[in-house]
Amino acid sequence: MREERSPEEIQNSIDAAKRATAKTKIANEKKAIKSGRNALLVLGILQIILALYYYYGPYNLVESLYIDGGLGLFFIALYFYAATNPRVSFIVAISLYLMTIIFVAFVDPTTLYKGIILKAAIIYYLYTGIKATKNYVQQQTDENILDQSYSDTFEEIR
Repeated sequence: MREERSPEEIQNSIDAAKRATAKTKIANEKKAIKSGRNALLVLGILQIILALYYYYGPYNLVESLYIDGGLGLFFIALYFYAATNPRVSFIVAISLYLMTIIFVAFVDPTTLYKGIILKAAIIYYLYTGIKATKNYVQQQTDENILDQSYSDTFEEIR
């Protein structure tokens, strides 16, 4: 026959389950933030490769080297800045990326559907990173870690 548990034991079990659930949620948010940062790095590298292709390839466009190369370097800089303030980095990156897609679509509408899967994946990971940083900060605040600065909150993700 089963022994009945005391209310204290039941409450301790509930608290332990809540802590385990919170740890799992935090781990998932950290993973999403890292994925968003990696999307920034991939985006930056792809922009630089594109710039080099247009410069050294058959087109020989110097402007592309400066514009696409500059965008690539900016996305890589956002990757490093995301280590201290990921939400701002992701918002700036997704805004700039969408503006670039729209601008290029005005110039050549066929580019809108070219690479649509890659574009969608990058936008998805950046958006997921924005949501994850919001949830991560909220989880940290719920655990009464108010004495940390905002950038210190992401110290362990790096």
